[in-house]
Amino acid sequence: MESKVRSAYLKPTTSVRSPLAIFALVGITLLGIALGGSTELWAQAVIVLLAAILILVFPPRRTLGAVPTIILILFMALALAAFLPAEWGPIPDWRLHLTANLNVPLGNLRTPQPWLTLQWCALLFFGLVWTSYLLAQEWSNAEKSQALRLLVAGVIFLAALAIATYLTGYRVPGWNQEENRGWFPNRNQSADVLALGGIVNYAIAFKALQKKHRSAAFWVTGLAIIGVALIICYSRAGILMFFAGVGIWHLVSLFRPQKPKGIALGATAILLLLSLFLLFGGTTLERFLKVSGTPETSTSDYRILIQEDALKVSLQAPFLGVGLGNFEPVFTSMRQASADQNRTLHPESDWLWIAVEMGWIPLLLILVGLKWWVGECLPFTPKQGESLRRAAMVTSVMFLLHGFVDVSGHRVGSFLVGLLMASVALSPKQRGTTRFWIAPLFRLLAVILGLIGSWWLASVCLEWGPPTTATLDRLQTRIDENAAAGKLASVSDAANAALEIEPLNWTYYFRRGSSEAFRNGGTQKAVADFQIGRFLEPNSIDICIYEGEVWLGADQPNLCLDAWNEALRRSGSAKGIQVYTTFLGMSQNNPDVHHGLEAAAATDADHLIAFLNFANPEEERSELDDLLARDPNLQTLNSDQQRKLFAAWYAHGDQNDLASLLLTHSQLQITGWKYLARHFASQKEFELAAMTELRYLPPPVIQQVSPDQAVSAQTSHFDTHPDDVIEGIKLCQAQVQDNNLDDALLTISKLENLKDCPRYIFYLKAQLCVKKQLWEQAWNALQQVDGT
Repeated sequence: MESKVRSAYLKPTTSVRSPLAIFALVGITLLGIALGGSTELWAQAVIVLLAAILILVFPPRRTLGAVPTIILILFMALALAAFLPAEWGPIPDWRLHLTANLNVPLGNLRTPQPWLTLQWCALLFFGLVWTSYLLAQEWSNAEKSQALRLLVAGVIFLAALAIATYLTGYRVPGWNQEENRGWFPNRNQSADVLALGGIVNYAIAFKALQKKHRSAAFWVTGLAIIGVALIICYSRAGILMFFAGVGIWHLVSLFRPQKPKGIALGATAILLLLSLFLLFGGTTLERFLKVSGTPETSTSDYRILIQEDALKVSLQAPFLGVGLGNFEPVFTSMRQASADQNRTLHPESDWLWIAVEMGWIPLLLILVGLKWWVGECLPFTPKQGESLRRAAMVTSVMFLLHGFVDVSGHRVGSFLVGLLMASVALSPKQRGTTRFWIAPLFRLLAVILGLIGSWWLASVCLEWGPPTTATLDRLQTRIDENAAAGKLASVSDAANAALEIEPLNWTYYFRRGSSEAFRNGGTQKAVADFQIGRFLEPNSIDICIYEGEVWLGADQPNLCLDAWNEALRRSGSAKGIQVYTTFLGMSQNNPDVHHGLEAAAATDADHLIAFLNFANPEEERSELDDLLARDPNLQTLNSDQQRKLFAAWYAHGDQNDLASLLLTHSQLQITGWKYLARHFASQKEFELAAMTELRYLPPPVIQQVSPDQAVSAQTSHFDTHPDDVIEGIKLCQAQVQDNNLDDALLTISKLENLKDCPRYIFYLKAQLCVKKQLWEQAWNALQQVDGT
């Protein structure tokens, strides 16, 4: 009986000979894309459960071989090494500071966030099982061709749907791209999938055209749809992947005998595609034409800085990394070159992400696995279906290369596509050996996947089971609701529960500290929480601003000043004045904080100018007296600072003192003449005001015209065309030449009532008023020239 069972398992049957299995396998891959790229836990649960069912029903029968099996097992073991005791290796400085100095309980494991690491390990387990399942398939070329055609057809359909939603503005539930440019939250991952599908689509269409097959029209149309979707995605990487993949596919074809006609057709097709992109690339094409210094190049430079920091972080734990799920908080507390207000979720590279969280050993395993995979893909033969296998191999290489500058390998939807391509690229030769225990083993793995998927689904829908990111989402909602209702104790309780799961998330410390600050006896607890938050976000200005707001509301001026001074330190000179001005506005009703902020005004001119705009008369006089005692001629201030100082002084200080300073130090009138003139005007000394204004006010450009007729004829012509400014100026100048200033002023008055009257008309009026010694009118006209 045992021999019969064993012989049944030894039959050379495969798991994908059934058309249903092929449809299911490709369907799961496409569903991974359609569910928003499966970046959310509920979508990942659905994919894992469906994969478990497929493996249960159609398990493989053959081993993978020693090399891939060992690699997959070691990969999983290295991920689980995050659950080893922390003292088994060197403890990093950031962890020592958190535990020893800030009293953050991080447990005894290497990973500081074991629940999140467990969730990521479960996702990795799915990825490794799915990898082994696909690599164990015994695909024939016909089956591979069928799978690829189904996959590309599905990508075409999804691309068409993405185009429609973009053009109509409709948002498919679960598609969370901010600008509605694809299925994934990050458009680069959508472009990655489109490029992979587009390369294979091109190969299918090219072969169909060569053979003049009736399906060519469908595949060419599909290629056009994918091309439009790629352009909409606004991703340079996707465009480069597509054209590079198509080019490489043709280059690989050159190594096998083919007719010159095929080479010419390939070159023509590539040139045609490039021409279409140059003609209709739109804003996506413009991204390739951006010059240095533009936002596009700045983004690329910033990506390099992130990767530089990530590389340094990875070298601090090169053997086992910091544990899955810990990149974001650890990187944030250690980044230097890329230090910025924007939080970095990943290192812009699959390879560096693995290096940081798992160490460099997994990367070596991947390289060994790639060597094995390439050996199993080669050689290519002239058999039917080999061209699509070459296309699948090219797309797999493109996927791996894209991983150096993006994280498509960490997104389930794009990972499934890349892995299916890699599986199809394998040669149809037999690998491994048939063993009776392989099917039961894979069914056991499927059961484990079923448990993982059920756990995640239960966590999302039923709030049941070990905590996950879905649990954190609910706790965050509870924190927000309780904070809005003023239930401070409930906020602290929810934050405590969240910190049990994610102890490196600064927001929970901040929310807990914000609630404790308003509770009796909670000040020191709040101080401790805010200190932890600052350490976890060492570059954030906002966290210090918000902390100060909390202390301001809790009437803790010293703690408020401490937080805001830290915010000013982090702001630097570029943003510091803007932040300082914000603080002055927020503290107007708190004399202690306002007085504390005054200290910065004593040491910096820009801070002094900002402070004067919020100072009371006594503070204004004190600060200005101190400034003039240090620098009577204001030589330490540049021209722009002098102008701003005089503006604040005139608006909020003693205008007589300002006028006295400007009259005493005439060189300061170059920057302060406007306020001296206004002071004269306020004293009804309009002659001094007007002459000061005319001395320093840059004269407007006046259109030069000369009267070409007598005054009477010019008057008649202007009366006929009263809205003609040029004719009015000619008349005015003729009247001035005849020394008829009253008539000239009358003409100017008519011109200044015209719509969109040029400013120089008022300047001409001021000059006429000066000649007539109409000083107040001259002053008023000059105010129109100056725009005040």
